[in-house]
Parts: sequence; C-alpha cells; structure tokens
Amino acid sequence: MPEQDNVSEDLHKQEISDALKKVVESPEHSEAKPEDIGKSEQQQRELHDIAQKNREMIEKQEQQEQASEHAQQKIEQQDKGDQSKEEIKKQTQEIMSIQDADQQVEKIVELATRKDPYFAIKVAQKLDDNLILDEVHDELVEDKVRKVLINKGLLKGDL
Repeated sequence: MPEQDNVSEDLHKQEISDALKKVVESPEHSEAKPEDIGKSEQQQRELHDIAQKNREMIEKQEQQEQASEHAQQKIEQQDKGDQSKEEIKKQTQEIMSIQDADQQVEKIVELATRKDPYFAIKVAQKLDDNLILDEVHDELVEDKVRKVLINKGLLKGDL
C-alpha cells in the first residue's frame, strides 16, 4: 500500500509542478500589466494554499509511517514472546464468526483500544484477509483512534 501512496503523492507533486510552470511560463506573467496584478496575486494565493495542503498531507503521511513502523517493531517483539498464541487464536476465531467485514474491522479496532493495538494487528493478520487488515490499519491511524491509543499509553506519538 505504501507504493500506491507514493504514486499518488508523486502525481500530486507533478500536478503542482505543472501548475507552477504554467504560471511562470505564461505570457501574462512575462509581460505583467497593471490589470493583471490581481490575477497574479490570486494565483499566488492558490499556489500557497496548494503548497500548504501538500505540506499537511506529507506531515500526516509521515506520522502514519512512523506509527506503522512502530507497530511493526512491536509486532516483531511480540512474535518473540509475550502474547499468548492461544489468546490470539481465540480472538481470531471469535472475529471470524462475525459475517460482516465492517463489524469485523470494528471489533478488531475495539480490541486495539481495549487491550493492545499490536495484539489486534496480530489477530487481523491471522484472519488472512488483506482487505480487513488494510481497513484495520486505516482505522488505527485515524486521528480519533490514534489519540485514544496515545492517551492510554498503547501507542507512542504526538497528539
């Protein structure tokens, strides 16, 4: 999934670059007239807004990547010992008995906030359903859930 995000980000950056080139290379820009000054300012404001949104998007993506890396490290640590394989198996079977995928995701996210996000991810992995695993990941990095996990000390990061 990170590859798809990178492609999307690259396309977004290319669109911004193309827009900037159009502004700079436009005939109106090279031969500015008094009546065009307002247009130029409007374009600058629009470009500034685009750049700000791009910075915010990159910042959020970096936070998600950090949380994902931290989660992966924690999962690897737990693979070495402290989570009961029987408990993971039990929770996996319980969630598999739920027919609706959205309800499965909801149950796993609830398990993450109640018990441990890394345990919940292990359960999601055992379901062997990449779509559910991806949706669980998306939910866990959403600001609302992330803040709950950070406040409970179950996840490191900034609020």
